[in-house]
Amino acid sequence: IAALEAELKYVRQIARLLGPEGIQGEMAKRISGALEKEVNEALKLINADFEFTIDLSGARFLMGWNRDGKVIPFKTINSAHFVLFIVPFLAVILSRMGRIREREGLATLKVLCIEAESMTAANLSALLKGLSLMKAKGYLDNVLVAHYSSIRDPEKLHGFKEHILTEEGEE
Repeated sequence: IAALEAELKYVRQIARLLGPEGIQGEMAKRISGALEKEVNEALKLINADFEFTIDLSGARFLMGWNRDGKVIPFKTINSAHFVLFIVPFLAVILSRMGRIREREGLATLKVLCIEAESMTAANLSALLKGLSLMKAKGYLDNVLVAHYSSIRDPEKLHGFKEHILTEEGEE
């Protein structure tokens, strides 16, 4: 029994060192911090006042809009703000995947297609400008934004326009 208790003590020490409160937790904090920083750099291209955050302090992984120090999760914000926040997040993830594939000698194409239903003119303009800047900075190779208005009825779809972006702006 003494040998088993000594082994259990040793296993607990290893779990503390390597587990969520140890090396794994430290790695997760550093990785999420780097991702948060990169997403915020891309987000600032759309709206300088917005801030993306990743919160690992609670029992759950939480990411969303940092509004005055409070995290507003993506799932609770309105659709226009969701698009404005998720686009830089996806652009950063695509860019990271592209860099990994390039290092491995694999082909890559970083493309983002967005359905921007019924966004206000100001939000759509900010999104298109930000995406053009993200493309110019190398986050993305190609971007297509489909914008239209509807009343939740496919028969009443109107104002459909596709925006294909270049580094200089919209084609």
